Amino acid sequence: MARFHRVLVSPQYAVYDANGKYAGQEIPFSLAPLGSTGLADPASIPLFSGLSCAERLWSVNAVVVGNSPMVGTDTSLTTLQLRKRNTFQSQWCSAAAKSPLQVASTRPGANLFVDPLSASSWSNDATLASLTGTSATNAYSFATIEARLGVDRQKMESDEYTNGASTALAGRGAFGEYTLFIPRTSLSVTGSAGLALEKVDDILIRLDYVAAERQ
Repeated sequence: MARFHRVLVSPQYAVYDANGKYAGQEIPFSLAPLGSTGLADPASIPLFSGLSCAERLWSVNAVVVGNSPMVGTDTSLTTLQLRKRNTFQSQWCSAAAKSPLQVASTRPGANLFVDPLSASSWSNDATLASLTGTSATNAYSFATIEARLGVDRQKMESDEYTNGASTALAGRGAFGEYTLFIPRTSLSVTGSAGLALEKVDDILIRLDYVAAERQ
């Protein structure tokens, strides 16, 4: 928890826009089926066990853990983004597959029902995702989460908990590269109302997904 807090407030993970204005904090991470790769212990987490296949995201959610982390306001939620690269992976279901992971990608700009500039004020990634070709598949798409405060892990892990969840990334392979982005508009900066990162102990991320059993 202390290590996460140091990363969360580190200038290394600060994001600035094209004009040099502070845009927020962004923490990258990746997910892989550890049970199949043998690189680490899956820790009894089904998604990491390597026993499933064709894993696809359904919804994503998050909660913020801390001692009164919101300052200057009595709200019990804050806006976060979970971003996922447009190239992603899931496991093959066939035992005859030559590699453990199948790779796919999407180009959001090809979807006429998506506004590619809807979050351009938060990051240049939204603009990149509107392009076609390699730039689009290497860029990130995002889900906006209305993360609750004061929700414990047990409640968040319950089947019925959906408060603040987003299905914007539904259908993408569950494995690959992600970032957790906290926009400046959600933060307490120089005393303004918002989320005070120095009071945040942890941010719990929930991924709901669908999968099949490996043969």
